[in-house]
Amino acid sequence: MKPGARIIAIDDSPLAGKKTLCTGVVARAASRAEGLGVEGIVSFHAERDGSDSAEKLVKAVAKSRFAKQIRAVIVHSVTLAGLNVLDARKVAEELGAPVICVTKKRPGERDLQEALLKKAGGARKTRLVEAAGPVHHAEGVFFHCIGIRAHDAALVLRKLGGYPWPLRLAHLIGAAVVLGESKGG
Repeated sequence: MKPGARIIAIDDSPLAGKKTLCTGVVARAASRAEGLGVEGIVSFHAERDGSDSAEKLVKAVAKSRFAKQIRAVIVHSVTLAGLNVLDARKVAEELGAPVICVTKKRPGERDLQEALLKKAGGARKTRLVEAAGPVHHAEGVFFHCIGIRAHDAALVLRKLGGYPWPLRLAHLIGAAVVLGESKGG
C-alpha cells in the first residue's frame, strides 16, 4: 500500500439478538518504518442471518469522513452477522474500492451452502458467495477478492502481516462492546 492509503477492516461482533454490531477500523499507511496507524472507527448494525450487510456497510462508510479516502475494504469472511452474506461486488462498485474477504481457515463452502439453503433467501445468498469468486491462499490466510487481482490482494495482505491486524482490532472492539470484554481474535 502506498503511504497515505487508507483501508477499512470490518468484522462482526458475537451474535446477540436480531441485530449484530459490525465494527470497521480505518487504518492509514504512513511510511514503511511507521507501518499503519488507526485513523478512526466506523460501526453499523446488520440483521442476524439477514440480507442487509452490503447496504449497511456501504451506508456507514459512505457517510463517514473517510469515504473518499478508502482504497480497500477488508472484511472477515464473506458473511457478517451470522449468515448475512455480503454482496461484495455491490460494496466494491458503490465504494469504488476493492473488497478482500479474509479468513484464517479455509472456508467450508459446502457447509456454508447447505446452511444457506436451509434459510429464507438461501439460493440468492449462495449466488452471492459464488459471485465473490474463488478462494485464494496466501500469507497464511484464505481470501476472496473483488475489484483486485488475487496477486495484488496477496501483496496487500503481506503488507498487513497476513491476517490484517486492523481486522483483529475490529473483532476485539466489537466483542468488548457486546460482551464487556474482548475474547479471542
